[in-house]
Amino acid sequence: MVGTDSVTRLSWDLAVSQSSVSTEETTKEMSTEAVIDEMTSQTEESVETASDTASDTAVQALEKPENPDAIIDLSTTLYSYQKMENDLQLLAGYYPQYMTLDTAGVTADGRNLYVIYFGNQNASRQIFICEYMTAQLVMKQLEYYCAHYEDGSYNGTAYRDIFENTCFVIVPMVNPDGVSISQFGEEGLNREDLRQNLRAIYESDKNGGYTDEAYDTYLTRWKANGMGVDLNRNYSPGWESVTDRTAPSSGLYKGTQPGSEAESQALMNIVDGLSNPLLAISYHSYGSLVYWQYGQAEPLWSKNQQLAAHVEALTTYYQAGYSNEAGFSNWCVNVKGIP
Repeated sequence: MVGTDSVTRLSWDLAVSQSSVSTEETTKEMSTEAVIDEMTSQTEESVETASDTASDTAVQALEKPENPDAIIDLSTTLYSYQKMENDLQLLAGYYPQYMTLDTAGVTADGRNLYVIYFGNQNASRQIFICEYMTAQLVMKQLEYYCAHYEDGSYNGTAYRDIFENTCFVIVPMVNPDGVSISQFGEEGLNREDLRQNLRAIYESDKNGGYTDEAYDTYLTRWKANGMGVDLNRNYSPGWESVTDRTAPSSGLYKGTQPGSEAESQALMNIVDGLSNPLLAISYHSYGSLVYWQYGQAEPLWSKNQQLAAHVEALTTYYQAGYSNEAGFSNWCVNVKGIP
């Protein structure tokens, strides 16, 4: 995982370099030493280096905009689920030949968990990208590569050649209920019973000594989903050892069992549906760190270390120690064998 501030296309360029393969007709092979040559003046976010179905989501076909890089607005830090949903419809309408918009599940509060298949859906290999609190960045990356699909290149290889050989599978907002709570408080929830549950969780955290903040301030720091489960602790590897909270909370509660939450199930189902995932990249918004250690065995240990070293060399960030247990990247590495 890489922290915040200066390489917007970091993970995608890393992924692009990994997906560029040697064929007689199109692309040339890239070594991991060439990983992120062009990423020097954009925006960094937290990254953890960890289907081939058609979409049923209806989108209106649109003419390509005059300024194809101006759909995703970076001038505001309040990037809501509603704004993302609208932007996804626009991108899918502008670029139906490059991307397919689908849904992978529905949250407890009724929000769609969107998934985008970008590039060649029938490609023999896939790269999975998801976020937890940084949807704006992932959306801007998607917009950039759609807009420059025909005229962009990486290290001398045309984007078109790369994307025709690889499918990028993107979940731009993994926890829309949690995002809505942190942005709009309890008014961000649609269901009254979930709002009441939110107040009960606050009282529980307050009585347990986990917070002394006012209710409204407490909600701005919300990290869990709409049910009070921390999605970063809801996967099987190391789940039994997670003991931070024993009841729903604003963060750190692991749930009643691994994969108990709709959001976790959606991510696992997407990955299970991929025929040949090359790597998984998970954005977070904490610290100037690159997380890659999950107790994995060789050859994954060396592969993840190599990728993390390249990110570290090209940023001001540094490699961290072991990540917390029971996270999505832990599951990708230790259960699915995906770096």
